Amino acid sequence: MPERPTRRLDERTFLYGDEGTEWCVRRYSPATELYQVVDAGPRPEVTLEDVERSVESLESWVATYEPTEETFAPVLRAMAEFGESGVPYGGVGVGVGLPHESLWVEAVAARPDLIGRYFAAQAERGVRIARAAARYGIRYLYGGGDFASARGPFLSPHSFRELMLPALQRISTACDEVGALHGFASDGDLWPLADDLFGRSGIRFYYEVDAAAGMQLRRLRERFPRLALLGGVNSATLHRGSPENVTCETREALSAAREHGGCIVGCSNQIVAGTPMANFRAMMDVLHAER
Repeated sequence: MPERPTRRLDERTFLYGDEGTEWCVRRYSPATELYQVVDAGPRPEVTLEDVERSVESLESWVATYEPTEETFAPVLRAMAEFGESGVPYGGVGVGVGLPHESLWVEAVAARPDLIGRYFAAQAERGVRIARAAARYGIRYLYGGGDFASARGPFLSPHSFRELMLPALQRISTACDEVGALHGFASDGDLWPLADDLFGRSGIRFYYEVDAAAGMQLRRLRERFPRLALLGGVNSATLHRGSPENVTCETREALSAAREHGGCIVGCSNQIVAGTPMANFRAMMDVLHAER
């Protein structure tokens, strides 16, 4: 986090901000490995004027932004340690998405001009990062941003096409020009936007493939044969299923990968704290024995 706590309340609990004005308390949970807000003072209601100020702030920052070697430090360390034996996660700022606050989603309808500017500023940041990353040999640029649930995306097909798609296309073009691959992440059901997101956007790979929301590897590869896919074994299955459930799901994903190619089979999103080790081993045993 970029913000330091004001005061430590106990071993795992910290106060942020000024108790007289805006403040919150965060607590670390060893069981979940999460560090979350557990209490906070009242905050003023966010308005469209606040959204506009946020957009202007991002535009102003991007205007002079120049990525440096330090921007890519974690990725470069991973590349130095693992060399050609692995692909480092390169999530260093080519994401395009909205803050997870309801007013921003409402602004898509109320002020589409602001949201278009917001996506355009994110695209400019992504272009600059793609060009700088190429100087350090970074070829895989992870982007996107969660904007869907199992019931569908938070943006309508029209809003996505008019506002978000041009930003993704601009980043994809910049990545193509420097020999990098632009990836996109979001779990949830993305089929209503599939032709634009997985086709016209120019992205090269999709991760967080959420089979539980209908985004199965086989169906995606049949519809978009040039799109590489990462995932196939649902996080929730690993967390709450049985070893037999995990084995079955992993074999199904491997079957699709063998049939169509272009897939890296593994956990769809993240292996959350509390996942039974037996379930993790069940996935890995199948991947090692049957790949």
